Formats: sequence, C-alpha cells, structure tokens
Amino acid sequence: MKTIAALQMASGPQVQANLMEAGRLIAEAKAAGAGLVVLPEMFVIMGQNDQARVQVTEAYGAGPMQDCMVRLARQHKIWILAGTIPLHSDDPNRRYAAS
Repeated sequence: MKTIAALQMASGPQVQANLMEAGRLIAEAKAAGAGLVVLPEMFVIMGQNDQARVQVTEAYGAGPMQDCMVRLARQHKIWILAGTIPLHSDDPNRRYAAS
C-alpha cells in the first residue's frame, strides 16, 4: 500500500506563490514515498474575503490552478486531492468549491 501525505500550508493571497509552495511540498511528499497527496481546503488562496476568491475562479477543467495540479500529478506519478479550487458558477458573485 502506498503512503498518503496530508500537507499543511500557510497559504496567502497570492495564487502563484501558493501553487509554487504546493509543488515544493508535493515533491517532498513524493520523495518520502507518497502515492496520494492531500492538500488543505482553499490551499490556493487564503487571507482575503470571498470576493477576492471569486475573482480567481476558473472554468471547470481549464485554468492555471487545475493545470498545475494535473502537471504535478503526472510529473510525480501520484494522485493529488487538491483541497479546494474555486470554479465558476452560474451566479457571477458565487463560486463552486471543487477538489
């Protein structure tokens, strides 16, 4: 059975910085033998209000946050449960929270 790694992060308001930190931690987890890496809820953006999170939402299946997780999973040949990624909804003032 493979190892499961539950990562802790101190995410901030900068999506790109959070993705880079997630990538670093995922690489460490893989090096330690993880086959599944679990990221925390809202790992990609924290510390701002809901409106700020709405502004970084992506369409389902396409966008830099999802692309990054796909790339990292393929690169390290692991499964990633990506906490929460904010996705567009039919209401422009709301978002879906997807993993």
